Amino acid sequence: MAKVYAMFIVSRDGIPLFTRNLAGGKIHPDLVTSFLTAMGSFMSEISPTSAPALRRVEAQGFTIMIEAGEQVFGALLVDKEDTMAREYLRAMVVEFERMFGDRLSSWDGDVSLFETFGGICDRMMSIIAIGPYHIPRLGSGGLSDRIVVPRDLWSVLRLVDGRRTVAEIADEAGIDVGEAIRRLRRLAEEGLVDVPITEPVEKVARAYLEAFNSYLSLLRELVGASIAASGLRKAVSKWDLGWLAESPGPGVEARELNRLAWLHTPGEVSDMFRSFLEALHDAFRPLLGALAGDLRARVEAEMEEEHGEELRRLGAWGR
Repeated sequence: MAKVYAMFIVSRDGIPLFTRNLAGGKIHPDLVTSFLTAMGSFMSEISPTSAPALRRVEAQGFTIMIEAGEQVFGALLVDKEDTMAREYLRAMVVEFERMFGDRLSSWDGDVSLFETFGGICDRMMSIIAIGPYHIPRLGSGGLSDRIVVPRDLWSVLRLVDGRRTVAEIADEAGIDVGEAIRRLRRLAEEGLVDVPITEPVEKVARAYLEAFNSYLSLLRELVGASIAASGLRKAVSKWDLGWLAESPGPGVEARELNRLAWLHTPGEVSDMFRSFLEALHDAFRPLLGALAGDLRARVEAEMEEEHGEELRRLGAWGR
């Protein structure tokens, strides 16, 4: 797993819009200045409509990873490139353009406009860190007879099977979660372990989507598609968190699921989506009375039976 020393968002004219130095004095100001200047000369080589001609630069002991968006470029200074860091960089560029894209064309040069991105940047960085709910798997290169794994790392590596969470690995290895995370990070740095960052949130979201659509199916049978659709629109409007949208049926679908996974933990997504189920129930309670609650209880019981065990393992049930 790469160590991230600094991150940048740069305009297509080579102007730095946002910077975050995570390494203090380890990052020399001359390196940063040289990098940003060099970015300007790279613009002609990188196109947002095709694969960038230049996506990585080795400079003064650092690797500079570059990712092109439609309006800006993102860059990470890391000790080495890896897949997780690349995914983080890509997500960071997408989020910056989502937040500020409509204002970049008329930007007056005041970089304070972009200061609020710091909170999002830090939030996404916390998500990239390995948590107790993540499910590590063996690295894509696998193991070979030539690899010598220290005893302390082997006690963790032998339990990595693509099913156990970090917390479960820690429990079976007889160590605390923090120590398990430290050892898994070392294994990831060696390429022996991969940790899919977004997978837990995606699993939680899909379990709730199944419950939402089951509830709507029951409502549709009782009140018809038109009234069910009207109630759904009311619930989506009341909830107003932007992660869900109406789909034909009527039904519910997730919006920007990958982005959701970069910004929230499984437990947070569970809390948010549970509140939408409450909003859905409230939308139909005036019409159906206690029956709306009975149907909700039925759906929640089905969700518990089908997904409860896995959601608890991910820290997303019974919070």
